[in-house]
Amino acid sequence: MNIFTCKVFFEDTDAIQVVYHANYLKFCDRARTQWMEDLGISFSQLLADKTTSSFVVAEASMKFLAPARLGDELEVHSSVAEMGRASVAFLQVVKDAHTQKALCQVMVKCAYVSGQGLKPTRMPKHYPSLFSH
Repeated sequence: MNIFTCKVFFEDTDAIQVVYHANYLKFCDRARTQWMEDLGISFSQLLADKTTSSFVVAEASMKFLAPARLGDELEVHSSVAEMGRASVAFLQVVKDAHTQKALCQVMVKCAYVSGQGLKPTRMPKHYPSLFSH
């Protein structure tokens, strides 16, 4: 489990100053990326490797529960929902940082791919254990 904090800025909102629906994906992407970096999975190093391996989003689904508004402080709670040989599914819940009210639930499945053809490939053996801590 990982918790990432962020604040809602004007650029994140729509005409009525609530978070535009697509921006929840941005918040979740930042949370996943930072979590992976904290675990030692560096995207810049993966892409610099001769195999050009990386994680890519293969599926995403969202459930909106309540609006976040301009100026709100948010937490993105991320956990691994499912681990495969070449994929990892994350459950991410965006919450109000002060009330802990769930605002949006996001399920994202990331495939581990390599090469210019971006073909799914087995993750390095130590990756699953990184997420279990």
